[in-house]
Amino acid sequence: MDYEERNKLEYWHVKDSFTRERYRQMVRGVKNEPRKILDIGIGSGIGGEVLRLEFPNATIIGLEAVEDRAVKSENTYDEVVHGLATDRLFENGEFDLVVAGELIEHLEPLHVNIFIQQVFRILRIGGLFVFTTPNPNDIKMRLQRRSVLGGSHVSQHFIKETRTRLRLESFQVKRIRGTGRTSLFLGSWFPKFVYGSYMVFAEKK
Repeated sequence: MDYEERNKLEYWHVKDSFTRERYRQMVRGVKNEPRKILDIGIGSGIGGEVLRLEFPNATIIGLEAVEDRAVKSENTYDEVVHGLATDRLFENGEFDLVVAGELIEHLEPLHVNIFIQQVFRILRIGGLFVFTTPNPNDIKMRLQRRSVLGGSHVSQHFIKETRTRLRLESFQVKRIRGTGRTSLFLGSWFPKFVYGSYMVFAEKK
């Protein structure tokens, strides 16, 4: 699987107007001040700007599969690494916080567990993994007979299965919230089927 080639053909992911709000929602759920953060799948680097504003004293590393996007975001992060989320690129227990906005659905199913294992490995004990992904049970999408799959979206992640997968990899799932544009009007606490995406907070115990 050439993830770089597949993802660089779909530039709309980088221009997603909800990205800034998505990262604001992610950081609002972080209770402790992280010293070192990894942002996986940085795209345009907008999420890194939000992280920098919220955690000005942290070291923030960006990871991006598409090389030219990584280069363009170098001024936002302390360091940008060109590579894949499944690669063994960082040290054990290196990060206090790992975030990944709308990334996991870009991984082939056989690579999803590898990705989660890598995140678990690089987090310190007590570190937090925060990520979002499209919600396959979104009622709006189901009524229109659409799927989250297509283009660079090559896997889908139902909430129950995601919770189980994280627990099997030794994460403690702290909470799951609705997100996506619907959250701008309803907040995050309505039944998950009304949201286009959902957000997971998982801790390494």
